[in-house]
Amino acid sequence: NLGVPDGDGHTHATRMGDENDAVADEGDWYAALVAGEHVGDWLDTVRNAKIPPGRRTRAARQLAEKVAADRTYADEAREGDAADVCEAAARDVPEGDDDERLVAMREAFESCAAACRAAAQDGGARERAFSFEGGREVVVREIALGVGVGAKVWRAAIMLGEELAANPGWCEGKRCLEIGAGVGLCGLLASKLGAASVTLTDFERPLLDSLVLAVDRNRELDAAAVGMGTTTTAVTLVRRLDWIEECERPHAAGDANDPKKPTDDDDDAGEKGWKEMDDRETFDFVFGSDLLYEEVHALTIPGVIKRRVAAPNGRCRIVGAVRNRAMLDALVENMRKEGLAVVETHLRDNDTNAADWYEDGYCALEVTHDVE
Repeated sequence: NLGVPDGDGHTHATRMGDENDAVADEGDWYAALVAGEHVGDWLDTVRNAKIPPGRRTRAARQLAEKVAADRTYADEAREGDAADVCEAAARDVPEGDDDERLVAMREAFESCAAACRAAAQDGGARERAFSFEGGREVVVREIALGVGVGAKVWRAAIMLGEELAANPGWCEGKRCLEIGAGVGLCGLLASKLGAASVTLTDFERPLLDSLVLAVDRNRELDAAAVGMGTTTTAVTLVRRLDWIEECERPHAAGDANDPKKPTDDDDDAGEKGWKEMDDRETFDFVFGSDLLYEEVHALTIPGVIKRRVAAPNGRCRIVGAVRNRAMLDALVENMRKEGLAVVETHLRDNDTNAADWYEDGYCALEVTHDVE
């Protein structure tokens, strides 16, 4: 299950157990948006007792059918608590009423609730295993795209992971930070490449909860694979980091290694295994993939990097699809305004065999403090 060289001589990660499963693309994201709208409309109809029974019955049946046939709809139904909504609606239908329309509606609600429960038995999460050069194996947890784009593995994350695996010195002995971690593929890999510590960050709470479980899962698998070269040696933490809040917050004074700063042994670590990012913490190596989706990202990412990359010798690497050339140019310009040096490298053109298509394929940004 190691990465397999292709025609261009590069070694690529392979997915274990689901090798034919594609990475996420824009089509999946749009499908999740459409599914979310449909599920929301159907649930609104089911809830509304003023709507005629026929329409409410039809909505429940359509929802049940889609949930059983399409995982995207099942994910959105779970996020919308569809099973609870349908069960509550069924309880509200008067008992002992012989009206065939009401009987059919109650049965439709109950059947829909059962279908939603069955589809959500795994909690909506799916484990996927990826192997990289050197026998490093990472297991991630994918959840519903409705939570956010980071809920699935995208091509750029695999590309960055391949770079990390091919250049383990980037992580060895370093304090590493993954921003916009999503499922945490690259950060979890860094924890197996000799990093001194790894911090996985995002701001969506369901993603943070899932990242905690993924960290625990990889530790569990590593414990069973001692001696096979995949062991996690780094302290691996999960932290909430909102880029907008980060840029609005004044820079904290003091050294990141100040013994007075909060530690991860504090009692406020949180029941879920993650807490807010420490204001003063900086890192030797910051990285992320597919971070640029909206104009606000071009405005906020530079401040996050400026704050979190340790001066003067820390570095940051970002790999992503070029979805909007003008937005990427704005990001680079804003980084330079923050006193950062940026080098852009074109990594690859669009894959003609894939569903994705971007303005300028994929690129990498290498970012450091401008010491000149």
